Amino acid sequence: MPGSLASLDCPHCGSHSEIETGAGICPDGTSGFHMDQFVCPRCKVVRTVATGCDDHTEERECETCGEPLVPWDGSVRVTLDPWKEVIEGPCPNCGQTLEASERGLWD
Repeated sequence: MPGSLASLDCPHCGSHSEIETGAGICPDGTSGFHMDQFVCPRCKVVRTVATGCDDHTEERECETCGEPLVPWDGSVRVTLDPWKEVIEGPCPNCGQTLEASERGLWD
């Protein structure tokens, strides 16, 4: 199953994050993984972590500074009629609402 590549931009403070959404099948073929969103409290950006497969799990630490990541207060959901992915949530820097735009798909 594919997912989306999205940009999250804050019109208030100018903060920018790039995330991946979606889910897939683990290499063992019997379980799945999904892309979860976390925040680095030091860098103030939203980061994506693939969770669910033993061999597909990334450490929940920021790839830039090594700080432990915390769950993002936002959400990623899908509407069915019409099909649309909706990404909503607060800016990790200033708390204002982020604007999401799709940059493409991954498979």
